[in-house]
Amino acid sequence: MPAFYIFVVLILISSVSTVQRSQVDEGYSMGFYSNCPGSTKPAIISKESLNYLGIKVIGAKATPASPRRTYSYYQMKDLARDSTMNYGRKTVLFVSGYMDNPNFPFARIVETSYRNLGYNVWLLNMYKFVTMDYAVVARVAPEVGKHVAEMLYNLSRQDVGFDPKKLEILGLSLGGQTMSFIAKSYYALAGVKIGRLTALDPMGPCFRNLGPENRLDKSDADFVELVGTNIDGYGVAEPLAHVNFYVNGGEHQAHDVLFMPCEMLCSHLRSFTL
Repeated sequence: MPAFYIFVVLILISSVSTVQRSQVDEGYSMGFYSNCPGSTKPAIISKESLNYLGIKVIGAKATPASPRRTYSYYQMKDLARDSTMNYGRKTVLFVSGYMDNPNFPFARIVETSYRNLGYNVWLLNMYKFVTMDYAVVARVAPEVGKHVAEMLYNLSRQDVGFDPKKLEILGLSLGGQTMSFIAKSYYALAGVKIGRLTALDPMGPCFRNLGPENRLDKSDADFVELVGTNIDGYGVAEPLAHVNFYVNGGEHQAHDVLFMPCEMLCSHLRSFTL
């Protein structure tokens, strides 16, 4: 009998160690370029450089002939008076990814799709701040988010009917992390949370191992959703949102061309094209 009990104990110990190993193997802290030393150190954007941070506006009242104006950090009073805006409608703010800008295809597709739904469409122009070495861009992202939040807060003080509960932020890749800093900072300024955040395979590199104060988190807005398509590469495996969709398991996606593999970047961008 004593030998039997020793055998049982050995099995239990083995089982516990197996569970511990499986937690490591889940991949929450694994993935491409997870840690970036110094990425949480404060960054500074000069007052002059804030002229390059802007929001391109295509309001719900816009026609094909309407101008598409971009308003800088210092022009929120002008944005408030934009003739194409309808503040009674929902507004989507699109925050693009690394090396992207509002004139590239992703933003154009967002503009068309959301305009067809009757939204005001805002396209964030942060091109100057996303065209450096990636580790530097990741470090600057919280500062960009803070200043965009200041833009939104200044707009809310113009008494034109801007309602953060009618604002949805759509973030692709790096934008999925940058928008979290917009939401966090806006709440710190206004005491009101933004209505909705949608993260399309938010960037994992430099953010994956950070705490909720330094990356996307479900506490950032009233409702946060995440679409994961490359969780162990450019994305994040951990369920950071209220609702987390892991397409085909969230790791590798199907390619449009038969027999061609859809590797990291392809799978990452699938979050947008699905």
